[in-house]
Amino acid sequence: MIREKRVTTEMMIYSDLVIQSGNSFLEELGIEDLHIYKTKPKCCPSCKKTHIIGLEILGTREGTIMWICDDCDALFLKYDIERTEEWISRGKNFWTTPQDWLIPQRGELN
Repeated sequence: MIREKRVTTEMMIYSDLVIQSGNSFLEELGIEDLHIYKTKPKCCPSCKKTHIIGLEILGTREGTIMWICDDCDALFLKYDIERTEEWISRGKNFWTTPQDWLIPQRGELN
């Protein structure tokens, strides 16, 4: 995805994150690093790039639920596994219709 400017938070639905089948959200999302990063990492532990942003998942909780590298798309936990799993379970069947969203002005695109 090419962006005109860097953002600090990205919002998406759970099904857009799922990369494989699994028995847990860790497996479905391909999360291998189980370290909890309460604050945004200075660089991505996977690719060492510095473009880490907060990730909000619609239907889970308000605010950043985990971190995502804007370069390699690696995901990192912000909260413990049990709490994250509880919030994730709320948003697993959440869906939206893109046609219902307002189209931002060109200068507001990210």
